[in-house]
Amino acid sequence: MPAEARAARLPGSPLIVAGASAGAHLALHVGLRGVDRPGDVDAVLAFEPPVDPLAPDWPRARVEGNPWQRLLGHVPAPGDAATLDCTVTTHVGTGTPVLLMHGMSDDAVPPTQTLVLAAALLAAGHPVHVAVADGAHGELDLRRPDVDAFVRRFLVAQTAAVIPNVDG
Repeated sequence: MPAEARAARLPGSPLIVAGASAGAHLALHVGLRGVDRPGDVDAVLAFEPPVDPLAPDWPRARVEGNPWQRLLGHVPAPGDAATLDCTVTTHVGTGTPVLLMHGMSDDAVPPTQTLVLAAALLAAGHPVHVAVADGAHGELDLRRPDVDAFVRRFLVAQTAAVIPNVDG
């Protein structure tokens, strides 16, 4: 959102970005890097985010034809500037609050992607809400009561930080 658009939104309305899977990867980049500048996004919700193509427990991320190759134009590699730039943990430190949620049975994106990112965010001073729940990739539907409750608690906390007197 350009500065003019951000300034035109309702005063006190939070800017929250969200996504699942590849969309979570993008939401994390927008949220941690900012729209106009780091720190101008109020919160990020990321479900099942792929965050590090070089993770040792995810060798499938480095084979020909994987989604990372389509993103980068080549297979992710250590020391490669594009690989480093697309790795979410490279961009922590803005303090943006982040909700992370992952299914325990996810065989597309290992749940360790969420856990390693949560640790990096916490170490960098971000408020982090993290949950690993029952389910496979794509099963963390907002209609599930456990997912809904977790997301609602996070959103109430974040909107209360931006909009005084918000109640849950």
